[in-house]
Amino acid sequence: MKVRNISREKIVIVIECIIIVCLSLVSFDKIGFPSVINDEFGYLGNAAYFAGYGWESVLSDVPYYSYGYSIFLTPLYWLFDSGITVYYGASIINSFSLVGAFLSLNYILKELFPDIEVVLRSSICFMATVNMYTFIMVGYALAECFLFFSMCLIIASFLVFLKNPSLLNSVILGGLISFIHLLHQRALAVVVASIMLIMFMTFVKKISKKSAFIVVITIVLGLILQTEIKELVKEAIWSGNTVTTNGNDYTGVVGVIFELTSIDGILNFIFSFISKLFAIIVSYFFVPLLFMEICLKKIYMIFIKRVCNLGNKEITYIFLLLILICAAGISALFALYPIRKDSVIYTRYIEYMIGPVIAIALAEMTKLRVKKIRISVYGIMLLLCCPFVKKALSWVSNQQFIKISTPVLGAFYSENELYLYSMVMISILLFLLCSYILYNKKIFYKKIFIYIFVSAQIFIGYNIKEQWTDFNNIKAETYDIGIEIQKKIEKDNKNYEVLLMRENEEYYTMHYYGGFIQQYLPKQEMKYVTIDSIERDIKGENKLIVADNSCHLNESVLNCKKIYTNERLSLYEYKGEKDNGEW
Repeated sequence: MKVRNISREKIVIVIECIIIVCLSLVSFDKIGFPSVINDEFGYLGNAAYFAGYGWESVLSDVPYYSYGYSIFLTPLYWLFDSGITVYYGASIINSFSLVGAFLSLNYILKELFPDIEVVLRSSICFMATVNMYTFIMVGYALAECFLFFSMCLIIASFLVFLKNPSLLNSVILGGLISFIHLLHQRALAVVVASIMLIMFMTFVKKISKKSAFIVVITIVLGLILQTEIKELVKEAIWSGNTVTTNGNDYTGVVGVIFELTSIDGILNFIFSFISKLFAIIVSYFFVPLLFMEICLKKIYMIFIKRVCNLGNKEITYIFLLLILICAAGISALFALYPIRKDSVIYTRYIEYMIGPVIAIALAEMTKLRVKKIRISVYGIMLLLCCPFVKKALSWVSNQQFIKISTPVLGAFYSENELYLYSMVMISILLFLLCSYILYNKKIFYKKIFIYIFVSAQIFIGYNIKEQWTDFNNIKAETYDIGIEIQKKIEKDNKNYEVLLMRENEEYYTMHYYGGFIQQYLPKQEMKYVTIDSIERDIKGENKLIVADNSCHLNESVLNCKKIYTNERLSLYEYKGEKDNGEW
């Protein structure tokens, strides 16, 4: 009987892993170019640099992005010549990272809830892994899915460390915590929460000082090492270009922290923090709030009432609560003065850590009786938050709202006065439905509900991706230019240098086109030029020029010939210096 149960569990897990990969394929971009241009091109550009490609000129217009995710993209540039294939390869890496997250969540729930029926446990992990956020992000060359996986892996490793705080397990845990910060600077929340918890565990004598020291020193050494490498990468690619001075670097972080020294800064932080917690709670139908309630109750029973022991399960809950609060705080800190509407209710910088929270809370819901008082209190709390969020939204003059930044709230976003209140009521009804079904004794109903709920999220997420069409025309027309460049190189059998011309030093002129063309032809040497510098840069042979049609390139003066054009871009071939040596 035991062998039969294990076999059944493995079969279900394998099937769900296959489903996760198949669902990821649905999310892939149809054209295969970056859509979130700065973010994606930053990660891809780092990987191209590690692979030995000279993207410095094009990449220097993009702010610095951490290179942790780029390490895993680098082999793609070694294996494939096509930028589109590389882009799809990034999505495949993302899909397997979701599989890794799903398996890690299975281990976590198996350790914390060994009594839950295996198929139900696996279904809960599936629901925590495949949601609107991960489904949308898996199709982009972004670090989000890898962050999600790393967070799940850290909690799984933390449970292993609690059972056996050996030297090896201490180093692995510290290394993973350090690595997640290498993936994204906003994961600093995990680093801060981890060090706080390790110090607390040492204080209450749950681990030895030696084990605590090894974990902390591994984290610190990892942070020092990655910072040193970051400076080398920045110097190699940007060479001090001022475009790197932004929120993606610590110079931007320090500037934001100093804002908290003013009353205005503190007030904005409070509104921003409330908005971020509101967004993550409503987006995940009040499940994070239930998790917070369970954690606070455990803390109260352990440290105030002293009627419960501080076991591994309780420590894990406290760890996740600390990370959730720190993640919301850091997200709020970076949105003190939001530039878009979606920045107010931005969930992207919190959702990377939400997987274990959702999985654990859903597992708890299988044991919790539905209480009307809980539903009422939850609803009142979030309805009281609505005026704060509404006020924070009203402070933003820019009406732009990027839905993928906060998928659930973005899917239904409206300027209607009742929008926030409606979202709270819908979310609380879903929480009520989820509570009743998960507490039901019939496991079949629970599994059916989970898969229907996941399907609904995927459907909405797919619609959001379909609406994200800002760069579709640009990508299609740039794709055509890339094809023409490739044809020209193959036909003439020459090693052309491609000059990407923009009318002036304006940041966005040719910015998107340049990034798309470079990604399409990763091995091709390209360089940004301006009208003022074109006469100097065009000297020599074998030059192709790509220009925005607004540049009004004078063919006779530059002695070049237009060989292809579309609505946005034109491709020119430089014919060399005139016979008299003049231009």
